[in-house]
Amino acid sequence: MENDQNTPSPSIYFSPCAPLLSPSLLFCFRSAAASASPAPEPRRTRPCPPPLRDLLARSLARPPTSVSGSSPILRSEMDEVVAASADATRDEIKIMNVYIWDMDETLILLKSLLDGSYAGAFDGLKDHDKSVDIGKRWENLILELCDEHFFYEEIENYNEPFLSAVKEYDDGKDLTTYDFEADCFSSPYDDLNKRKLAYRHRAIGEKYTKGLEKILDHHMIKVWNDLYSATDKYTDGWLSSAHKLLEEAMGKSTAEPTAKHSSINCIVTSGSLIPSLAKCLLYRLDDVVAFENVYSSWEVGKLQCFKWIKERYDGPNVRFCAIGDGHEECSAAQIMKWPFVKIEFHPDAPHRFPGLNLPTIHRIMDTVYDSSSNDG
Repeated sequence: MENDQNTPSPSIYFSPCAPLLSPSLLFCFRSAAASASPAPEPRRTRPCPPPLRDLLARSLARPPTSVSGSSPILRSEMDEVVAASADATRDEIKIMNVYIWDMDETLILLKSLLDGSYAGAFDGLKDHDKSVDIGKRWENLILELCDEHFFYEEIENYNEPFLSAVKEYDDGKDLTTYDFEADCFSSPYDDLNKRKLAYRHRAIGEKYTKGLEKILDHHMIKVWNDLYSATDKYTDGWLSSAHKLLEEAMGKSTAEPTAKHSSINCIVTSGSLIPSLAKCLLYRLDDVVAFENVYSSWEVGKLQCFKWIKERYDGPNVRFCAIGDGHEECSAAQIMKWPFVKIEFHPDAPHRFPGLNLPTIHRIMDTVYDSSSNDG
């Protein structure tokens, strides 16, 4: 619901999932047509990274601004030198941006292809039957990868929120000659079977890191490449433009200077973990999202995943931004007081692929974090 009175900038709208928020809290964002800016149970927690507070304290420490017996002119000159030095030190501190992406109907399209809603949004300009056919082909390919290479038939009922969730049960055994088919992984879900699950998770992580080219045969690689190309063409470049944006976010592109920024891409998806990892590989996201940064909110919810990510990366110069199409991630971002960018596949939507770019996301983040700083 729009609220012009309380909107801090022309490009920001109140979240439809939280219309009563004050401007200092979180918003869901949409681009304004007349904007002046150019368009361009919880399982386990992870330890926080080494705190950055000491670094920040040192960089902002202020030396004395006067010297006993010095003249007012000298004190003024020294003040200017100190201020300039502090500003320069601040500029040297890198900001870490953590982007938390939804997967389905955000970075990839699948459900809307299967049910024809993507084609329907184009008022007859897109072939409905072709949409459904593409979606079914993706569905079959995802299931085949899961079953043939990711032990999915065995571990489907043992979903975990992230791949290292049972790492404590992994004794580091060399899996080079390990016979997964003979280890009798089954219920009950006791410590012994958790170790066997941990082995499987480690093997999946290693395959993810290697990439599909080292997993699939030549025929399946061609099937996969052809399907990706057909999908990207049908969706006007949705997949490739989303991938390019994640590359830019990581500083792999010169589209926007990143000297003062470092960044992390995370995926939080409502799907179960193993198929979600398979999707990352098949939709070519594995080079921009590490398997350690893929979270399944299937059982724990997106808010819990967001909290884990914040605990893992939080610091005085770390900023978070959630990007997705659903109400759950919008509400979770609202509670975390993070910026949220709403993705829609309708052709006239303000944020979609192709179209969404890094400067737009950064303007949204700057607006929210600057507003939060001003509010104290």
